[in-house]
Amino acid sequence: MDTAHKIETRNHHNKKFIPFIMSLIERTKISFHNSKSFEIELPEQARFGILKFKMSPQRMDLTPTFIQFTLDQSGSMEGPKMDYVKRTIINIIQVILDMSMPIHIKVDGFNSKYTNIIPFTDVTKENISELIDKVSNITTISVTNIEQAIKNSQSSLLAYKKLADKHASKYKQYHFFLTDGEATEGECDKNVLADLISTEIPTIFIGYGEDHEEDLLIKCASRHPKSSYQFVSNIETIGELCGELLNEICYPILDRVILKTSEPNEYIFDTKTNEWSNQVIINQLTSDKEYTFQLYTLSSDPFSKLTLTGIDMIHSNIILKYVYDDEQMETDLTTNMFQLKTNQLLFDVIIKKNGTYDALKTLFQKVRKYARENDLLEDPIFKVMFDDIYLAYENYYRNTGLMYAFSRHNSNNHQQNYRPLAQTPTEQTNGLFRSPSTQYYQYDEETQVEDYMISDVENSDDIHKYIPQIYQMGLNMTQTMQDIITQISS
Repeated sequence: MDTAHKIETRNHHNKKFIPFIMSLIERTKISFHNSKSFEIELPEQARFGILKFKMSPQRMDLTPTFIQFTLDQSGSMEGPKMDYVKRTIINIIQVILDMSMPIHIKVDGFNSKYTNIIPFTDVTKENISELIDKVSNITTISVTNIEQAIKNSQSSLLAYKKLADKHASKYKQYHFFLTDGEATEGECDKNVLADLISTEIPTIFIGYGEDHEEDLLIKCASRHPKSSYQFVSNIETIGELCGELLNEICYPILDRVILKTSEPNEYIFDTKTNEWSNQVIINQLTSDKEYTFQLYTLSSDPFSKLTLTGIDMIHSNIILKYVYDDEQMETDLTTNMFQLKTNQLLFDVIIKKNGTYDALKTLFQKVRKYARENDLLEDPIFKVMFDDIYLAYENYYRNTGLMYAFSRHNSNNHQQNYRPLAQTPTEQTNGLFRSPSTQYYQYDEETQVEDYMISDVENSDDIHKYIPQIYQMGLNMTQTMQDIITQISS
């Protein structure tokens, strides 16, 4: 069967129209803070709140999907780096077959040259052994020509798009571009290289290890609203990232999503812009996943007509709308305010706002004290916040500062489970604190007070004593996502 016919015949959707977005949302809830004491800056008469909605579990999207992998196979990828990448690609191929995902794949590699490893193909029982052998035989050598990699991969992607546009009424297309270093041959100007990226096809740019050019990949990801920059700090976690991304590709519910208030004095916090707005663009919502958004209002009848619009990815191509009028309640939302403040500071790190370094240290101490006093030190939400603040602070004056701050901010923005972790020695105990006797002893130049002179309680809230987590915290995890991640990262 030729490629065009495969694309056409596999586009077999359930065309049943479901007219209400409520069928796609399992539950919604708006809560307001039960105090006038705020941890964030708001107008005097403001009421702070959050919106939570849980998407309904849905079947896999059967839209024909093409995923192209473009892998760095230069000399710097030799050893465990490439071993983990190859194992991840092999596991993805196996999952595509085992779960009958309607995915066609193509795998290319680049160093000083650009090489096709697996041509455009379906994954079948008949060819899976051959595909696995081809991935297993990938070798590493030579330098990194990112210009050639971008030009060739974009040419391939656009050729497929042209073919699919001709033969398929509906299809999806994605590109995974992975590199661990910087351009060492060919064009090296970041702006020139970014301009070579197509604005028509989303690409997931994966920076592998701490030596890649994160500013280049960030510029490249800005070319398409569904593109993203992902930072894998610990190479063995590449499977966890790819598992979550594959889940999002296969289990979308709503696309081109907009959350909007009906009144001018009602606001939603937009983490992408770090501003309060009357509407937020979310892009995509995924099956079975819960989403949280921070709100504030000056209205006496708040959020009576808050709307969510989007395109139903499973049942039809109709734009849907639902008015949130569920029962509202009051509760303590201090945790949500701390999350918002943390993300604001991550954004300030990215834009290099003056005073952010000291603000990170102060916020860490405040969040730690609140968590300790409320028995929340082991709460996964707080553990993520601790790491967000710590990694931004620890890398602030290093060349890794942008990659950690941008990636952790991006994960929070997309309410993603995967986050880059710290490069911590394996002999350290996860989540414990550094003592003055260890190699991490530091002298506080600002206060001129040595660490051992601080009380034990204050020590536990000192950012210099914190040892970050070495495992993902499991936030926003669905059962399907967990199953895919387990198979791909095994």
